[in-house]
Amino acid sequence: MSLCEQLQKNLKQLNDPNTYNMWLRTLKLEEKDDAINITTTSKFSVTMIKDKFSSQISSILEKITGKQYKLKFKWENVPQENLMEEINDQESQITVKKDESKSENLGFFEINPKNDLKLSPKFTFESFVVGKNNQLASAAANAVVNSLGSSYNPLFIYGKTGLGKTHLMQAIGHAVQEQDKKKKVIYLPCEEFMNLMIEAIQKSSMQKFRLRFRKVDILMIDDIQFLAKKEQTQEEFFNTFNALYNEHKQIVLTSDSPPKDLTNLQERLVSRFEWGLVTDIQPPSYETRISILRKKCELSHLKVNNEVIDFLAEHFKDNVRQMEGALNRVYTYAKFLNKPLSVELASENLKDLIKSDNTKRITVEEILQKVGQYYSVTMLQLQGPKRLKNYAFPRQVAMYISRNLTDLSLPEIGSAFGGRDHTTVIHACKKISEEMGKNNKLRNEIDIISQLIITA
Repeated sequence: MSLCEQLQKNLKQLNDPNTYNMWLRTLKLEEKDDAINITTTSKFSVTMIKDKFSSQISSILEKITGKQYKLKFKWENVPQENLMEEINDQESQITVKKDESKSENLGFFEINPKNDLKLSPKFTFESFVVGKNNQLASAAANAVVNSLGSSYNPLFIYGKTGLGKTHLMQAIGHAVQEQDKKKKVIYLPCEEFMNLMIEAIQKSSMQKFRLRFRKVDILMIDDIQFLAKKEQTQEEFFNTFNALYNEHKQIVLTSDSPPKDLTNLQERLVSRFEWGLVTDIQPPSYETRISILRKKCELSHLKVNNEVIDFLAEHFKDNVRQMEGALNRVYTYAKFLNKPLSVELASENLKDLIKSDNTKRITVEEILQKVGQYYSVTMLQLQGPKRLKNYAFPRQVAMYISRNLTDLSLPEIGSAFGGRDHTTVIHACKKISEEMGKNNKLRNEIDIISQLIITA
């Protein structure tokens, strides 16, 4: 394995997938005497990598070779691979590959609770830390286990990403199975429900599909908001919901928003989501974050001192999943370097995730202003409905930069651009990313605009 391959392997282990794909995947190395020349795809990437990852790269190279190198960075005009995943929002365009190893008659529509119970062994009530932010949701989940179909049916849990909705839902599944292994439990993400339905239509197996989902004791669907705009899937889920509810079977749903705020869903479906109990999970308090990290260390047998736990709890306030991922990352990093895990080491390793107090939070308004100045258009024109090329292309550039320089979700970016749909943002990012791969002038323009925004 070459030195570059070894470096890439370690960078991939030590960084989250989005960070690795955006900044590190395309790095190339050239060893020259006591220096390492590191080549990346743009001038802007050089600035970001030098600032955020040079210490990490130096440590890895020293660990691999036993030598200390001087790092030199440069950039070259090479096609940039498109790192955006194409998300297809139309039901009719979703392609499902056939599994030739499965029986054509039964497919995967044979009722088999064990096959449908795709639960993580980590997501149990015992490992779920209860705080003021999730007390009601946790109590309701436990009540559901003890009285399926009667208390809180449906149970609808909502909250932002990474706060524990999936954990709590899967904990219900584990507890129901522990009480009675004969209970038929199905847990799956909404997108998978949709994909299974489309395959059933393709195979003319809708009767088996309905049998699978309507002959269960508890149906749990994660991220139900993804039913939006899927009219045929909504109709099928409406009928499934009614069939289960009328038989007093339990339904549990999660979403990023309460039912009343869900858009592009049938009103009769939304009203049914409110029949039982609607409860939310909020970001945890500092004390609860400390408890979550300590529980994680206990369950994973990690020895982490209180100073590091305090540091992580202080810097990761809104996303428990990201906080736990940061703990795993710094622990692995310290173990890799064979050094004790300290606040200094954690701070160095998490530079790309932690915004310092002195770091300005970039807003879409600032991006619109700089993009507008560069292309001689106004903010109103960028946010407006007109699709003239003079407006549309700068608008797509601004969306692409917003996706890369802010923490906003796709729907939030779309909203900032005159209330556009998140699929418009996906299309814009994909188009600009592809164009940058073959247009050096555009890549340089975006580097310049991005640096103007960051240094403003």
